[in-house]
Amino acid sequence: MKLTREEAGALCAAQPRAYAFDWPFADLWAAGKTGKVFALWPSKGEQRGLHVRSNDVTLQADPRVTKSAIEAPSPSPIEVTNNFWFLSPTAEWSVDEVNAALAESVKLATRKDGGVKRGGEFNDLYLAVRKAMEATPPPLRPPRPHHAGGPAAKILGDEAAFARQLAAWAANRLAPFVPEADRAVHAEMMALLAEPNPEYSALYRYHYRPAGSPAVEAARFAIEARGKTLSAPSNATGAVLQVHAHMMANEPRPALTAFVSALDDTVLVGEFRAVATVHLGTPELVCERVLWRGADAKGNAGRWLVRIAPGRYALVHKVGRKWQLVEGERDEVLATVPDSDFEKAAVIAIARDVAGQTFALF
Repeated sequence: MKLTREEAGALCAAQPRAYAFDWPFADLWAAGKTGKVFALWPSKGEQRGLHVRSNDVTLQADPRVTKSAIEAPSPSPIEVTNNFWFLSPTAEWSVDEVNAALAESVKLATRKDGGVKRGGEFNDLYLAVRKAMEATPPPLRPPRPHHAGGPAAKILGDEAAFARQLAAWAANRLAPFVPEADRAVHAEMMALLAEPNPEYSALYRYHYRPAGSPAVEAARFAIEARGKTLSAPSNATGAVLQVHAHMMANEPRPALTAFVSALDDTVLVGEFRAVATVHLGTPELVCERVLWRGADAKGNAGRWLVRIAPGRYALVHKVGRKWQLVEGERDEVLATVPDSDFEKAAVIAIARDVAGQTFALF
């Protein structure tokens, strides 16, 4: 049977945390712990249909399934991108099949890793840093330890705000390198980015534009980050990789190493500011550089030793059920690090405590 829009919508609406909205490209979706669970676009956009998550490789043997690029000009019965599958409304799907697909999608999306199987030596890094490391030739990669010796960084609270700031930095970084043929459209895009509250329809205008120079692509990613909260981190990563590509082609190799290192520092400062805001209620707390990060009992970042001013340091960590801030000179603050972490913290923090340098991109 071929499900109607109303029938498909009813099946989606019955799922946990599902809600409807009326953007130019979608009608109903649900947000999960790690991002989009599923999206139903029954009547708008080039990718009309039901988008779900699945790791079932046998779907590719289904005669209704076609694997093709996400930019395909017309819908195919099922589209696979990473672990997202596209079920077109032009194909026939039973109620049981759709319910099973939705259940699998919810299950994967609520997993810590979002159901995406990853491999590689940089899995313990924040997305933008991981992708930049992977794109950098091994001889040019900054030496370990990355992330100041701690686990993967996580921006608490409004991660999208940090991602938009990072994407805007990348767009501005490449602004001086716009080819003559792209200058008019690039000027329009940068003017749109400069608006404090642009209309979503204006942002969406650049969604499907053909690929351009790195400067234009960085601006497009920055615009995407402004318009899409859930995908802002991945769009910021795209913008950062445009800077990376430009530097690989046009700038000295040591500059690329310094850029990737500074990107790592920038993410750690953003993470610490979020921690200070969420856990301490002190968004005004300055962080010149994160010197060391330690893990908590669950393996997540739980301790931050930072330089807050020349000669002034701070340790933020959780003691019992309360978050604490310890300030003082470096040796005083280091002395408050738990014995189990002290040796590692001292080595990494002292090595990273380069006087007069902050390293972050912004």
